Amino acid sequence: MTAFEPMDPDDLLDLIFRDAKRAHARGRGLSRRLYQTWQAGEIAGDDLRQALAVVWFEALYPLSWLALDQWRQLYDAAGFIVDGRAAPPCDRPVTLYRGVGMSRTTRRLAAKHTRGEIRSPEYGWSWTSSPADARFFADGLAQAAHDATPCVYQVTAQPSAILARYRTNSEYVVDTRQLDTPPEQIELPATTLRIPARIPR
Repeated sequence: MTAFEPMDPDDLLDLIFRDAKRAHARGRGLSRRLYQTWQAGEIAGDDLRQALAVVWFEALYPLSWLALDQWRQLYDAAGFIVDGRAAPPCDRPVTLYRGVGMSRTTRRLAAKHTRGEIRSPEYGWSWTSSPADARFFADGLAQAAHDATPCVYQVTAQPSAILARYRTNSEYVVDTRQLDTPPEQIELPATTLRIPARIPR
């Protein structure tokens, strides 16, 4: 990992929020700066929660930029968050859905871009409580990949695996290493819902 000097929390937040619409283009630098600033003890509490929510959302492919353990450390330090604010954690299992474009190529890319930590797209960390949104993502991703098949997976995640919730696309961040059972592929009809704000990671 390239070393960065820890930043003042206010400066880091200014950097993150400035031109946030294009933040995903520098997702690697922002993700690593956030981790290293936290590791140096320079950001915590509400500042960490806000920064983590924005970096996760804008990095587009956050699992490509940090190791899974590093993301887990950040979320554990922040505590359960909803849209960047501290919130009570889930108190019961939640049924969630994930849409992917599945093919040999997408499996290979999932492993490549996560350094082998995630070997198949259905084990990404971004899930939704909306089956229709998951199907829409699956259709869009399969079309973008050309040779992929739209697939929707369902899982019941225990509270200990659920790290955050974002109201955009009803997203839940789930540490899929802590699932009790593997994601199960389910059949859902194609949908023509609005285009979601981003694709699942």
